[in-house]
Amino acid sequence: MENIRQVIGENLTHLRKNAKLTQLEVADQFGYTDKSISKWEKGDALPDIETLQSICEFYGVDLDYLVTPLSEKDTYKPKRNLQNMPLARKIWVATLLVAFLWLIATIIYVYTYMYTDSGYWMAFIWAIPVSLLALSILCPIYWRSNSTLLFSFITAFIWTTLLSICLETQLAGFNIWVTLLLGIPVQLILIGVFGFISFRPKKHPKK
Repeated sequence: MENIRQVIGENLTHLRKNAKLTQLEVADQFGYTDKSISKWEKGDALPDIETLQSICEFYGVDLDYLVTPLSEKDTYKPKRNLQNMPLARKIWVATLLVAFLWLIATIIYVYTYMYTDSGYWMAFIWAIPVSLLALSILCPIYWRSNSTLLFSFITAFIWTTLLSICLETQLAGFNIWVTLLLGIPVQLILIGVFGFISFRPKKHPKK
C-alpha cells in the first residue's frame, strides 16, 4: 500500500509541475488545503476515489496513469487543459485579444479618416462591446467556475451594445434612446439565470 501511495504521489507531483501549478493552486481547484496536496505528493496520504477521478479529468489522464511508476512510462505529456494555464498567461492572452480588436478599430478609423471627410470614430465605441463579447466567450474556457466574472462581462456587453446602437442611430439622425430600456428586462433575466446556476452548496476546503 505504501508503494502505491508513493507511486501516486510521484505522479501527482509530476503532473502538477508539468502543468506549472503550485500546490496551493491545485488545492484551490479541488477544495483541499495545500498541506493535503503536500501529503498526497509525499505519499503520506491518498485522496478519495472521487477526488482521484477529478484529478485525472483535470490533468487529462486516467487512473492507470496514476498507479504506474514514472520509470515504466513512455515519454508522456498530459493533454493541455486551458484552465490549468497560469493566471498571468491567461491575463496576457486576454489582453492580447482585446488589443487586437482595438487595433482593428484603429485601422477602420484611420482608413475612413483618409478616404472620407472625417474618421469613423464609432469604431472605437463598437470596440468596447466587441471586446466584452470576446472576453465573455473566453471566460468559460479559462475560468469555468468564475460565474461572477462571466456575469460582469455579459452585463457590460449588454449595456455597451445598447449604448453603441443609440449613438450610432443618433449620428444617423434618429433618436432611439428609449432602446436602453430593453436592457432592464434583459438584465433581470440574466440575474435570474446566473442566480439559478450559482445556487449550490459551498464547498469548504478539506484537510
